[in-house]
Amino acid sequence: MAISSDQIVALGKNPGTAVKIPKDWPVDGYAAQVDVFHQIHCLNELRKQVHYDHYFKPIYGDDPPGVLHDTHIAHCIHILLQNLMCTANVDIITYEWRERQSQPFPDFNIKKQCRNFDEVLAWRERTQITEKYYDNFPIPEDAQFQPAPKAMIEYLDQERKPHNTTNSHSKEHGG
Repeated sequence: MAISSDQIVALGKNPGTAVKIPKDWPVDGYAAQVDVFHQIHCLNELRKQVHYDHYFKPIYGDDPPGVLHDTHIAHCIHILLQNLMCTANVDIITYEWRERQSQPFPDFNIKKQCRNFDEVLAWRERTQITEKYYDNFPIPEDAQFQPAPKAMIEYLDQERKPHNTTNSHSKEHGG
């Protein structure tokens, strides 16, 4: 999605380091995304990790997937933990007695006041930068680069090493 320079500043960010959308695109401003969609992405990555054999074994085989995959999963755990701690849902869970149980059982059926997620999705649909543009984001000559995370540097360095094969799976594993 595109946000204005004023919105960048209101978020405590620097417009000089934020990614500016190219002038020839149909929207104007700076590239951004709504956090909940990143959180949903992370939850989905954890779901896939729980079902590793189905989602990742066909890609990586019996070899470990590598530092980028592991770092991505750790990042997702950290992002979800941050969100849970930041929003700190203080709804009250009561307990009740259940047949065949000798201890009280939590009643997780809590009445919640939720946002209308369909409206959030519709808003994203109206404001998002389509993949057609995002996948071809040009790097401006005056771009101010921030330091890359250590795991990303390790992954990129590993990818640049000469290999005996062109198989991307082998590349990731030094094959």
